[in-house]
Amino acid sequence: MPSESDQVDVAGQRALVMGASGNVGACVTRHLVAGGADVRVLLRKSSSTKGIDGLDVERRYGDLFDTADVAAALELKGAVRTVAQLVAAELPKGAGVEVVVVD
Repeated sequence: MPSESDQVDVAGQRALVMGASGNVGACVTRHLVAGGADVRVLLRKSSSTKGIDGLDVERRYGDLFDTADVAAALELKGAVRTVAQLVAAELPKGAGVEVVVVD
């Protein structure tokens, strides 16, 4: 369990979570909401939202690989923290997505 000094204060920050319907994305979304962040999620209409149902989040629907959908989801004022669960091997060539891993 991380110590309190290891935790990031997200209260009042805006966050976009792509992949919020998955296990990791739903967990990240729950933690952001619990921490007081203003959370928007990008989901496919066909995605199960069981892991985030009942949370106070703004839902946007679209495809991670559709530039217009992602651009619309990113239309926020202020800072944006983005979390995406991507598997590099599954990305189509030329998708325009850069995978960055941060410790």
